[in-house]
Amino acid sequence: MIELEERQILLESYLQAQVAKMLKIALSQVDLQQPLNSLGLFHVCFFCHC
Repeated sequence: MIELEERQILLESYLQAQVAKMLKIALSQVDLQQPLNSLGLFHVCFFCHC
């Protein structure tokens, strides 16, 4: 079973990659400490392509 800390790291990595892909920027440009709405992502549905 995956530990909580490891799951958090995996989720952060996945979300970072998805944001970079959607914004067409380098992965290194996605700051994990920056709120998503400051990147222009205002709604969770942005991630599910609703």
